[in-house]
Amino acid sequence: MKKRNLIRLSICFLIFFLAVLAFVLLDFTKNLDNSINLFFSSLNSSFLISSAKIISTITSTSILAAVLILIGFYHWLRKEKHDALFMISTTIFGSGLVYVLKEIIARARPLNAIVEKADLSFPSGHAAVSVLFFGILSYIVFRKIKSESIKISAIAVSIAAILIISISRLILNVHWFTDVLGGLFLGIFVFSLSVLLRKML
Repeated sequence: MKKRNLIRLSICFLIFFLAVLAFVLLDFTKNLDNSINLFFSSLNSSFLISSAKIISTITSTSILAAVLILIGFYHWLRKEKHDALFMISTTIFGSGLVYVLKEIIARARPLNAIVEKADLSFPSGHAAVSVLFFGILSYIVFRKIKSESIKISAIAVSIAAILIISISRLILNVHWFTDVLGGLFLGIFVFSLSVLLRKML
């Protein structure tokens, strides 16, 4: 992707994230969030809940971040230092930004959460870091593999995985819908910005 398009993408998703944040702070999303929360509560499927618990556990923010950093160190040992720095710096910056925003915004989680969570709600760390995780891996695949079918498959798998992880958080009622939406927008912004900086530097 050209630098100009990356700049547009970064600005676009930053605006999307700030818009969601503004609506949340102004309490404009209360009815939407409550409606979606009640919808997922009404599903009451033991299979869905069990699956969501497994998905959320194995794709936690700390696990995905740790895996990316380990892959980054692997690239460093292979003398692929640009890829290594890109992966590690993006992961640390993205995860750190999510943590800081959670503390500043201090939004409470839904009271009907199926699993107990001690930290705050906005933005969703699972959603944001899953975008970084699958986005970075897809970017590496695009740079190293020429097969168009593999590239398309990587995009399809990445999008599906991100959506599944995001929906699992709603099934468990540990996030409001706008938490997840904000996390997705934030993740895309950080990823596109990181790719842009990598190209520029």
